[in-house]
Amino acid sequence: MPFNQFGGRSHSSCLNAALSLTHDVMEARAQGLVSSFLAVDIKGFFDHVDHDRLLDVMEHKGYPTNEVKWIGSFISERFVRVQVDDHVGDPHPQIVGLPQGSGISPVLACIYSAIVLKHLNRHPIYDETTATCVPVGPRAYVDDHGFHAMGADLSTNVYTLRKTLDTATGILTRIGMTINPDKCDLMHFSWQHGDTSSPSITTTLYGKGITITPPSSIRWLGFHLDRKLSFRHHVNLLAKKGHAIICGLKVLGNTIEGISPSNLQLLYKTVVVPAITYGCQLWFNPDKPSHSLLRPLERVQHKALLAIGGAFWDSQEEALQILTYVPNLESTIRKLYRSAALCIPRLPISSEISRRLPIHFIPNDLPLEHHVIPPRHMPFPQPTSTGKHANKGSPLIRMADTIDVNMERSSPFHTQNAPHSYRLSSQPFAGRFFINKEACKPADRKSLVANQRMWLLSSQGRRTLNIFTDGSKTNRAAGWAVRGIHAGQVLFQFNVPFARRASSCHDFHHFIYFLLFLLSPKRPNTRSNHDMALSHLILSYLFFSHFKVTPSRQGKQIVLENR
Repeated sequence: MPFNQFGGRSHSSCLNAALSLTHDVMEARAQGLVSSFLAVDIKGFFDHVDHDRLLDVMEHKGYPTNEVKWIGSFISERFVRVQVDDHVGDPHPQIVGLPQGSGISPVLACIYSAIVLKHLNRHPIYDETTATCVPVGPRAYVDDHGFHAMGADLSTNVYTLRKTLDTATGILTRIGMTINPDKCDLMHFSWQHGDTSSPSITTTLYGKGITITPPSSIRWLGFHLDRKLSFRHHVNLLAKKGHAIICGLKVLGNTIEGISPSNLQLLYKTVVVPAITYGCQLWFNPDKPSHSLLRPLERVQHKALLAIGGAFWDSQEEALQILTYVPNLESTIRKLYRSAALCIPRLPISSEISRRLPIHFIPNDLPLEHHVIPPRHMPFPQPTSTGKHANKGSPLIRMADTIDVNMERSSPFHTQNAPHSYRLSSQPFAGRFFINKEACKPADRKSLVANQRMWLLSSQGRRTLNIFTDGSKTNRAAGWAVRGIHAGQVLFQFNVPFARRASSCHDFHHFIYFLLFLLSPKRPNTRSNHDMALSHLILSYLFFSHFKVTPSRQGKQIVLENR
């Protein structure tokens, strides 16, 4: 499937589709262009998948024969019955359509309809009469397709969008699918002073003339987009939704035998918080948070905390947060923002998000085509951080600026990442992470300790920050301890116990990532210390089952070097 189909695949989400769209809109604004976005919906997406053509498409794409046969067995010999009240009709064989509710149905439907995006990627549509020649950017999430046009004026965008809509309609008709005219939405993005024009698209779909008029805002993939991408309408609607959910939670807890405050808090975190923070990565700026956007959502949380804690309406917000063990909303949004940013290095290098990252985010050891041959449907080349039109308003660029450029990447779609594979495509800490396969024998422990002490007293050891970790047993509870030694002095040490019956440390791998970030010589706070060029990490851990090291009472010795 093309990478601009964000649905039906792993390492992709609605947020990625919205990030790519908002980035193109802000990039067009930086180039002095205006943008128009046309959202269309495929009618009966799962119900119009022809079985024979689906199998032909999979064979043409090179899927193994056994997988094609399995898919054929999955979609064949299915029957449909129509029920009206108490009357159930006779079964009829179903030769078209996929069963909804199955996890594989969206994937198969996206493969079946991928010809639309593939054609628009190979044969981009743009206005030849203008000097901009910026192609229309297609993108989709399962059955929700969107076409983004950029030009010098809105009339040019309307022309290219009409042409794109006619092309997509013709391709979908050939494969037995249709566009729902009632679910076509148009939005113009313009920041030009005094520009209030909103031209409509007038075309013919299936022999019937339709006119698509742009409203004040449109809803696409749950995100409400307005003319200037202010997201005020989006936040206000989510705040109203949060107030409605909290009213329902108050009904559940306002009874004699109602749910407890702890369960109310659990419902708030699992139901209300995801609802009111949906899409917060698009409008939140970690450097300059917009209080006008945060304030409506903070009122929702304040109302929820009053219901959870049973407090008076004029109670202080900080006291309610301490009482209910709920952090402030800005901290929650910052955590979601950071989590979304950390997912960027895990994306494929050919994904739509990676193609829009600044050029210094692309590793130098990639093939040549990743650097000089961008796809034809990409409207703009990869941005630079110090270019003339540096796009500082793009949510994607802001998010990319919060992560380290040298963060190790992984290839999620590499063949070695298949379930039957036993190795990763990109080994973590390659060339820096060494594990001794055999434990130190009891007779060799004294010599090992002596060698380590000699190394610590050497000139190289004195220029090195050494971190020792050791499995600890405190009050019959497993845990870990950390001690940092530099130039023969202990700089820091602390112990963290785990649960009593803990059998392994699930956060140990993340702990190593954290230490690498702290010890990186490229960080600003370590550049002044030229002597600390090497970090030596010696680990002795009770449980280290992730790397298949046999646990023992003394643990294993692991050496990690940051060159």
